Amino acid sequence: INGISTIFYNVYKLLDPKQACVVTQYISSDQEIKLDKKKKLYRLFFLQDFRQKRNMRNYVFECIAPYAFFLQLLFVIFKEQPNIICLDDIRWLKIDFSLLLIKKIFHLPLVVFIHGTDIYTALTKKSMRHQSQLFFLKRVDHILSCSSKAQSLAIRAGIDKKKISIIFPGIDINMFKRKTNLSAFKKNNDLCGKRILLTVSRLEPRKNIEEVLKIMPGLIKNCPHLLYVIIGNGSQRTFLENLKTNLKLEGSVLLLGEVKQARLVNWYHACDVFVLVPKLIKYEDIEGFAIENIEANACGKPVITNNCGGMTDAIKHNINGLVLIKPGRKILEENIVALLTHRKFAKQLGKNGQQIVQKQFTHTIMVNNLMKLLFNIAQSGK
Repeated sequence: INGISTIFYNVYKLLDPKQACVVTQYISSDQEIKLDKKKKLYRLFFLQDFRQKRNMRNYVFECIAPYAFFLQLLFVIFKEQPNIICLDDIRWLKIDFSLLLIKKIFHLPLVVFIHGTDIYTALTKKSMRHQSQLFFLKRVDHILSCSSKAQSLAIRAGIDKKKISIIFPGIDINMFKRKTNLSAFKKNNDLCGKRILLTVSRLEPRKNIEEVLKIMPGLIKNCPHLLYVIIGNGSQRTFLENLKTNLKLEGSVLLLGEVKQARLVNWYHACDVFVLVPKLIKYEDIEGFAIENIEANACGKPVITNNCGGMTDAIKHNINGLVLIKPGRKILEENIVALLTHRKFAKQLGKNGQQIVQKQFTHTIMVNNLMKLLFNIAQSGK
């Protein structure tokens, strides 16, 4: 599950069924996760992406999907009688224009979230699909941005700043409280006496994980018992495995793939430093917020990141982590060594991070801010 899915699943858990219903895509029963049956949830068959498997059946479904989705959505509108519609992602084109039509027919305010890459590619690419996304964004009533960077990109795209509000993502902090004995976890995983550097992320080019791998030989010279743990899957999994082998880091780097939540929390608590230094992929990809940073902070761990995308909305330099203003392996290596060496300082950054997450980045705060804003927009009719 990616960051956007995790964020909105946490939103879903806190929604009052008397105040909101959720419309989402159809999935097969074997993909289903445990959901609260008291919530109002509609899974629409024609909201799924039929392009994943190319065959005649799916080709036909893809052609009729925008029209069929519109009819399915009409059913939900008539049944639930909403006062406002909120869309979590602009990248489903067949949804966008159905929603504009619904907005016009029923005079419903339409609000949409932007996350980073969506608005960046809509702004930088000239294809019909991306220009259609900009057309759609300029005609919604309000835009909710996950970060100040996404907000600035929307303003660059010609959207009135007054139509944009920032709603920072939040996490369920109870999910990141340590529930098992950390000493036993370290013993069972042969971690005793080791310093642990951790990255939790999808393994995609913009995450820039290879940059950390390439400085590992230098880091090991300064910290001989260092172990770099990478959790997540993605398109770069094989590339990173090969790079680890080429750099002769078999005993110093673990690529674990996806792990269950309880085990993920243990790794967060076991690590000494969390690192995620994404990069801009020009015309293609940008980091929106990186919820993993606040997950690490929630577990009391300092974060090393950079000034790419929306990273500095959550991580403040020398407060709850270190922010690299200039890119480069040398400065990255120096900052990692600094936190591994100055344990008291690193511990204080992690403690500060816990307090910041509790005050600013919980899913309860996010949902309260979201519902308050949606209520005001619905009441004003704007």
